[in-house]
Formats: sequence, C-alpha cells, structure tokens
Amino acid sequence: MQRSIWTQTLRVKWLLSLFLASPLFAADTVDDVLNRYLDAAKQNATRAQQYAFSEKETVFNFDSHGTPKPGRSRPWDVLFVEGKLYRKLVAQNDQPLNERDAAKEKERLQSPIDRHTASLIR
Repeated sequence: MQRSIWTQTLRVKWLLSLFLASPLFAADTVDDVLNRYLDAAKQNATRAQQYAFSEKETVFNFDSHGTPKPGRSRPWDVLFVEGKLYRKLVAQNDQPLNERDAAKEKERLQSPIDRHTASLIR
C-alpha cells in the first residue's frame, strides 16, 4: 500500500514538473515555425537545382517456367529545373535514341520549360 502511494506521488510530481516546464518548450510561435519551414524549403530548392542523377527502368518478362527474360530498359537523366523534376529519356533497350525519338524527347522537355518561362515574363 505504501509503495503505491509513493509511486502515485512520484507520478504527480513528474507530471507537475512537466506541466510547469511546458512553457519553456513552447517558446516558438506559429510564425517562427513557419519561417523556419520556409527557409528550409528555399535551401532545399537551391540545392536541388545543383543535383541531377540517372535512373534506369527495366521491365522483365517471365516465361512459362517463371524464369525472368530481359524485357525493355529505359535509362533516364533526372534533373531539377526551377524546382520541378524533369526526366529525360536517354536510350531504349541499351541503344541510343534515334534522331526522331531524340527530337520528340527534346520537344517533350522544352514545352513545359517554355510555358514556365512565358509565365515568368507576364
């Protein structure tokens, strides 16, 4: 009986000290938190502009025995332009794109960039 009273007293003291110390942890206002978030987002966007990578999409087909057979593969160059992610197709099935497909891919990437640039000029 005496032990449970001691445990309850300890719990009450702990909760009371936590309650009294809570204003120390709540010193940040909503504006402070939002400003820190916006600063971090700006820094991340700036860093993303300097970052590019490659990724490869590979599709496997399976035969009747469940053995994987090579399917198609498509490597992409991935880059960030004005905070948006763009994927540029580099090749198909380990062969460089032919002139027609390369021109289509260039047009596919250039179109949103032109729209974005036009919206900045307005």
